[in-house]
Amino acid sequence: MYLNQLPSSGLHNGQYVQNNVERSIKYLESKLMFLLARASINGDTDTVKLLKRIRNMIYSGNVRAAEKLMNEAERRLYFSVDNNKKHRKTVDDFPSKVDDSDTEQKITLVDGSNDPAVSFKYPASVPADSSFLFIASHERQHVQDIVGRAILEGKIAQVYVRYFTSYDSHGRLIFVGGYTWGKITDYRV
Repeated sequence: MYLNQLPSSGLHNGQYVQNNVERSIKYLESKLMFLLARASINGDTDTVKLLKRIRNMIYSGNVRAAEKLMNEAERRLYFSVDNNKKHRKTVDDFPSKVDDSDTEQKITLVDGSNDPAVSFKYPASVPADSSFLFIASHERQHVQDIVGRAILEGKIAQVYVRYFTSYDSHGRLIFVGGYTWGKITDYRV
């Protein structure tokens, strides 16, 4: 919903507009993370560059233009026909180094924060080998939330992310969780 389409009866000292803008930014950021993951998996570097440009537009407050470009990027990802995919590597191009029974190991991730706009609100099983990708993406959502709030307030955000690791039954290092801490200040430290 665009700002000029908001009903005037719902305004209370601008709070209604601010809440909708914050929701719109959070929605765009979550959609952006999904599209970035999909473009990365597809090996579409042009779309990844476009999505990074969109991310900068969101951070600078140009939400409408970011939304239009995001729709274009989404169409590009879902409806593009690329017959020349020989330059892209697939799973079949790499020899299997690990027995298939080893890759079946999964870990369950669940978010413990009170932030409603992030992933893993409900327990989800992810492959242990790629758990870092899921955890880093999730913690990035927390970072974007803190930075987005700081931008809206015109202040500076200090954000710290800690990742937790463990070893699986085969002695391999795996990522099992993360913690994001941040504060919004008026000055640089």
